[in-house]
Amino acid sequence: MREDTFVHEPFLESLERIDWEVIRLNRLHQTPQQSHRESFKEVVMRSKLHDALHAINPFLEDDQIVECIDRLLNFSSHALISQNSRIFELLLNGTSVDENRKTKEKSPTVRYIDFDHLEHNSFIAVSELGVKVKGIEVEDKKVSMFYPDVVLFLNGIPLVVVEAKKPKGKKDSLQEALSDLQDYAQQKEGAKKGNRELFYFNHFVVVTDNNKAKFGTITATNLKQFWRWSNPYPMRLEELPMSGAGVVNDQNRLIYGMLKPRHLLEIFQSFTVFSSTESGVEKVVCRHQQFRAVKKAIERLQNGETAQEKGGLIWHTQGSGKSLTMMFLIRAMYATKKFDDWKIILINDRTDLETQLKGTAGKIGVTVSSANSIAELKELIKSDASDIVMAMVQKFQQRELSSSAFPVLNKSEKILIMVDEAHRSIYSSLGSNIKNAAPNAVMIGYTGTPIEKSHKLFKDYIDKYTMKESIEDGATLRIVYEGRAHDTELKEGAIVNIYDELDVEDDESDELKGLNAQIKKAYLESEKTITTKAKDMLEHYFTHVFPNGYKAQIVAPSQKAAVSYKKIIDALLKEREEAKEKTVKADIVISGIANDDEVREYGKRDKESITDSFIMKFDSEAKDGITGEIGILIVNNMLLTGFDAKIEQVMYIDRVLKAHSLLQAIARVNRVYDEGKTVGFVVDYIGVGDLLKRAVEYYNEKEQKDSLNSGLWDVDKLESELKECSRKIDEFIASRTIAIDDKDDWYAEFYDDELRYEFLMLFKEYAQYLDELYPSEKAVAFIDEFNKLKDLHDQALCHEVDENAYKIDSKKLQAIIDEHLLSKGIKQRVAPIEVFSDEFVKRKDARKSAKAKAAEIENALIRHINLNMQYDPALYSSFFEMLKKILEQFKENWDEIVKELEALRERLKKTEEKTFHGLKKEYKPYFNLFAQEIFGKIEDLNEDETSLAIRLTKDITAIIEAEETSFLWSSTPAKARLQMEIQDTLLSEDYIKIKGISEKYKTLIVQIMNIAEPNKNGTKL
Repeated sequence: MREDTFVHEPFLESLERIDWEVIRLNRLHQTPQQSHRESFKEVVMRSKLHDALHAINPFLEDDQIVECIDRLLNFSSHALISQNSRIFELLLNGTSVDENRKTKEKSPTVRYIDFDHLEHNSFIAVSELGVKVKGIEVEDKKVSMFYPDVVLFLNGIPLVVVEAKKPKGKKDSLQEALSDLQDYAQQKEGAKKGNRELFYFNHFVVVTDNNKAKFGTITATNLKQFWRWSNPYPMRLEELPMSGAGVVNDQNRLIYGMLKPRHLLEIFQSFTVFSSTESGVEKVVCRHQQFRAVKKAIERLQNGETAQEKGGLIWHTQGSGKSLTMMFLIRAMYATKKFDDWKIILINDRTDLETQLKGTAGKIGVTVSSANSIAELKELIKSDASDIVMAMVQKFQQRELSSSAFPVLNKSEKILIMVDEAHRSIYSSLGSNIKNAAPNAVMIGYTGTPIEKSHKLFKDYIDKYTMKESIEDGATLRIVYEGRAHDTELKEGAIVNIYDELDVEDDESDELKGLNAQIKKAYLESEKTITTKAKDMLEHYFTHVFPNGYKAQIVAPSQKAAVSYKKIIDALLKEREEAKEKTVKADIVISGIANDDEVREYGKRDKESITDSFIMKFDSEAKDGITGEIGILIVNNMLLTGFDAKIEQVMYIDRVLKAHSLLQAIARVNRVYDEGKTVGFVVDYIGVGDLLKRAVEYYNEKEQKDSLNSGLWDVDKLESELKECSRKIDEFIASRTIAIDDKDDWYAEFYDDELRYEFLMLFKEYAQYLDELYPSEKAVAFIDEFNKLKDLHDQALCHEVDENAYKIDSKKLQAIIDEHLLSKGIKQRVAPIEVFSDEFVKRKDARKSAKAKAAEIENALIRHINLNMQYDPALYSSFFEMLKKILEQFKENWDEIVKELEALRERLKKTEEKTFHGLKKEYKPYFNLFAQEIFGKIEDLNEDETSLAIRLTKDITAIIEAEETSFLWSSTPAKARLQMEIQDTLLSEDYIKIKGISEKYKTLIVQIMNIAEPNKNGTKL
């Protein structure tokens, strides 16, 4: 399958259908003028930007346009994210010039983008855009250029970069595309083939193989942070181009949903934020459900005739970004310029939303006011100001809100009340009071777990985004539930019916009700009960969660019990430390509102520092004196909602929760984090399984039957999936008619790329399900099978040059492997055998078939060549080409291939051992480079050619050795000075007369530097 035919060209054709001008370029035969540039160094189409500035701002004169362009292109820093955010602000808000020379207006605003008039902007997509690699000044395009598959220019500004790969193959296609983009953006350590300036302007990037397509921003470091655009709203799927099978691929969903010119402008203007995170600044672009919900809400606000018709409920599952949706709606409202005189009142508990809004509001002249008391809130509602009022629920008490209704304070119809977590009583109480105070206001609620009272309050749904959709999109993770209550309690002689009819007064209370409630409460708070559970929790955590680097939350039945958990777990962790076992720290976050002095003292702890430590990686560097040492967070009621700790994978529940409170709590573990976190775990120590089932049943009444069931799994379902994976692998093995323990035949069989890929994908799925099941005892039955399949997996990996390809990310599964190998007396991590060693010859000769022998030699040669390529590119490139020719020439004539590869191996060995006319060994790469570039060959040089190559080698290496210092390769000026000295030598009287040297000297300088850096200080030797 050809990438250009099946992925690249369909992408361009779809862009043309939605009114993009497409320029198709030839990778090696193009001029910069074809893409409206003066040189390949430029990443902006200056002429198109000039035209757009004039069309959007007709008062500008040429010198002012040049000034505005120069301001945009003035890169005072080379930091990617800082430049990207600076340029985003310029493009979003515009700049100014000294005056409008026609009207004499001082400091008029200049817009780079016309968000209101689409026709004033240009939309050009360029395929195979040639871009000069930053810092390489040579004409050879193979060395000095890179070619992103598609670059989308808005007004000459490169806003979107697309990398396309053909589906299937040896590697994951989207991962391979992302790797290329990171090279182009010079985000990889040692990346040499990109130009970061192209991404200073980037709004988002796209990776696609046609069937699958995802987008992400420049701060997304892995595919877990890339998203599908699965719904092309307002278009319906049936309106999009379909495949022969009647399916709409992800590529077209994304193109028609995100890249329609109007949509792209809206996403840029209203659906993008920069936020601070543990790892630095993060750029966020909306996901499809956020875009859709906001568009629907705006339509209702504009077209509804009554307050009720204008409002409604947005139901987006927990973890799908509801708070950002609120932010995006406000920005979209102001962008329409039809709501400038509205008052907006937000009821939520997210301080980060307040920070975001204040940053945005200041730029558009809107005031954000925070109410710190009921009295202050009433005054802000009463005011006629068109502002944003933040009512943070944590600043008000339920009893204070319930004691008396707010009087009528403002009868305006231009008030929007937005209620986050609309199902919670404190939110709805506050919302109802504010509605009383502003009786004609529009209300929009947001919930992840709809219940009857929130549905009655808001009447209609504006938009729905279910757990099933969220998991399919990769926006959240599945949650695996395991009940362990009776396993841990009854064996300790607990009261047999302790869990019978265990319930609470209401959804948000700690107070147990029913028969013997006080006895049950005392039992749950007893030191013996908590110690038993805590030991089991820690055993589970350190065996199954901690090895992969994730963290845990414990939900205690009361604040008193939370304090007991803290003290008991601290003692147990100290025992681990004294036994020199790996350990973490635990801490507690409770309100401390109780009659117990000890509880009140624990409530005074620095909650912000504790939570900051918990959300950080264990090995994070200290930030403001805080490290990521806290691995276990103990809570009672706090941090069960509105708390995002992506690193949290398991929640241990020892408190009775029900309905929406239970669903919200368990959703703390469903956040996407990194490649290794594929599910969240909920371990039940109190018996909420039936309550969870009832919550799911109610949820199902509100939506399709399989919605929540697809997101909440139990260990039985995981076991079933693992058995299905096992069955598929059994079929694969049976189809090859090779015994599973016949390593030699499997080694030969896996020489076939497609067959190897099929097995590696099957094993990857198997290992993932086993990793997810392993917290359960049910996983034990699969361990022997896993170890046998891992032996097969190792045979497949022998053919992969990349040592990290298809590796098992799970440290706990790796521990199983290590234990298995240890029991068999096998040493793990055996280093590859050197291709020229006697041991290699013995292993190769031991292979039974010619095909296996050929694979052994080829793999060893490729590994050796790749390892040494950077030290002597000319030599090892030539041998790599020889190897390819052998494989192509003799196809599947394995006996002949073995013969030819063995001869090549011997030839390479002799070449490496060959003395170079008195030259030091470390000078050989330079000699080979000059021989190849000047004479077109490395071997069979005549006396004059050899003499010239030796002389040039000695002169160049003398310059390098004279300049080499400890800081040379980290100093740009020092490297530039070395390059100039090399240039002076190559163009000196001694060498300028060499044929072709004047044309090749720039390329030679680049190649010399590429050899010198990895060979610095003789490290290769």
